[in-house]
Amino acid sequence: MQSGKRKNENCQRQGFTWVELLITLAVITLLGSLSLSAIQRTRNNYRGLSCLNNLRNVGLAVINYSSEANA
Repeated sequence: MQSGKRKNENCQRQGFTWVELLITLAVITLLGSLSLSAIQRTRNNYRGLSCLNNLRNVGLAVINYSSEANA
C-alpha cells in the first residue's frame, strides 16, 4: 500500500510552479532584449559602412568626371 502512496505523491509534483514560470519568463525576456540590442547595433554598423561606401563611390565619380572633362 505504501508504494501506491509514494507513486501518487510523485504524480502530484509534475509541472511548473509559479516561481519557476516567472523565472523562466524573466530569463527569456532578458535574452530577447539582449539579442534585439545586438541586432540594432549590427544594423547601425551596416548603415555606417553603407554610407562610407556611397561616399567613396561619389568621390570616384567626381574624379572620373574631372579627368574626362579635362581630357
